[in-house]
Amino acid sequence: MTADPSLLIDLLTGLHPHGAPPEEIGTAPVEPEELIALLAAARVAPSADNAQTWRFVVVQSPEARADLSLAMPEPLQEATRRSPVTIVACGLPWVLTHTRREQPFVLIDVPIALTQLLLAAQELKLRYAWTLVLDEARVRENLGIPQEVRIIGAVTVSRAGC
Repeated sequence: MTADPSLLIDLLTGLHPHGAPPEEIGTAPVEPEELIALLAAARVAPSADNAQTWRFVVVQSPEARADLSLAMPEPLQEATRRSPVTIVACGLPWVLTHTRREQPFVLIDVPIALTQLLLAAQELKLRYAWTLVLDEARVRENLGIPQEVRIIGAVTVSRAGC
């Protein structure tokens, strides 16, 4: 069996450094099955000691996304308000306390899980934009996330076309 090179080409073409340009994030809803597929892809990501130090907060309420948008970098604020869903990637540093080259594993493992989620979004042909630059305190306050949980990143997602 020969691998289809067009799949790899499509994948690499679609994976922009921060996803789609924010103006391409639309309002078309993400189907529940698609959202489950995104989270399932992240759930099976490899992690140190298989500790899975991540948790994801799915933000669908327009009001909550509007509040969350203020914690996002300026280019993603409007996309976050407009999109039907934003997923916040959180890390639980106490689950695995040892480090690798002075980096807590939570800061390595959560971005790996987020990458798995982005690969699934690409496979599902969803539009997404992501960032690891967030105002942690504002996200924590807006979503009621405890102080000991790290806010690692966020991805805003919509279906293509709207």
